[in-house]
Amino acid sequence: QPVMYQKIKKHPTPRKIYADVLTEQKVASLEDATEMVNLYRDALDRGDCVVEEWRPMNLHSFTWSPYLNHEWDEEYPSKVEMKRLQELARRISTVPEAIEMQSRVAKIYADRAEMAAGNKPFDWGAAETLAYATMAD
Repeated sequence: QPVMYQKIKKHPTPRKIYADVLTEQKVASLEDATEMVNLYRDALDRGDCVVEEWRPMNLHSFTWSPYLNHEWDEEYPSKVEMKRLQELARRISTVPEAIEMQSRVAKIYADRAEMAAGNKPFDWGAAETLAYATMAD
């Protein structure tokens, strides 16, 4: 990872790359690009709106009032049979043999296969993935 972090640190930012392209195409100078950044940051510092609305808000507005000041402790039938959970856990921890995984990813999947088999307690990530699997099922 240190090598990756060094490469990332040395790599120019998207803003710098774009400014270089604009300069190369003679659309704007490096000074113009710097000025644009400064004006943008000044606007943010002042709390100005920096993005113009491109569509009327009423088209996509949503009435939240039915969901405000509401008790959310109602019972909801969210039970999933153990057999189904085990099947989903097995499916989400199985990777086709043709897939070559990075060693850490392979370890995560191996651990999750152990969890699915009941040999290891579920960690947070595996439990969350299993929860998503029950919703997508």
